[in-house]
Amino acid sequence: MNDSLVHHDAPAFYSVCDFLEILLRFVMISSVISLSLLMFFQVILRYVFDSPFTGIEEVALLLGVWVYFSGMAYVTKTKEHITGGVIHLLVKKQKHIEYIKLFGYVVSLVALLFFSYLAIEYVLKIYDRGRLSTNLGWPRWVWFSSMIFGFIISSLYLTLDIFRDLREVYKQEDK
Repeated sequence: MNDSLVHHDAPAFYSVCDFLEILLRFVMISSVISLSLLMFFQVILRYVFDSPFTGIEEVALLLGVWVYFSGMAYVTKTKEHITGGVIHLLVKKQKHIEYIKLFGYVVSLVALLFFSYLAIEYVLKIYDRGRLSTNLGWPRWVWFSSMIFGFIISSLYLTLDIFRDLREVYKQEDK
C-alpha cells in the first residue's frame, strides 16, 4: 500500500482504504466478466437463434463505463498509469523533481475535484429529470454515477500521494 501514513497511525483509515481497494477490484472484475458473458450471449442470440436483444448494448455501455472509471481510480492508487519521464532529463536535483511532481499532483487533484463537481451536477440534473435508457428503461444516472465514483476515489488516492510525498520531502529537508 503506497499511502502517506504508517498502518499503526490510523488503523480505521486503512480499513476504509483496504475496503475501497476490494470494492474497486470487485467492480472491475465483475464488470469485465459480466461484459464478456453478455457479449458471448449476444452473439449466440443473434447468430444461433436469430433473435438479438437490443438492451444488451445499453448494459454493455453501463458495464464499460463502470470498468473505465473504477479502473481509473485503481491505477491512480497503484501508480500503474502512463507517465512521462522527461523531467529527469531536464532537472538534476532530486528535491526539485519532488517539488515538480507535487505540483503535478496538486494540478491533477484540482482537475479531478472540478470534474467530480461537474459529474455530480450532471447526475443530479439527470436524476431530477427522471431520464431513462431507451431500451431497458433503467435510470440514466446509474451510468453517469460511475464518473462520480471514479473521480472521487481517484481524488482520495491522489490526496494520499500528496501527503505522502510532502512527508518525504520534509524528511529529506530535515537531514
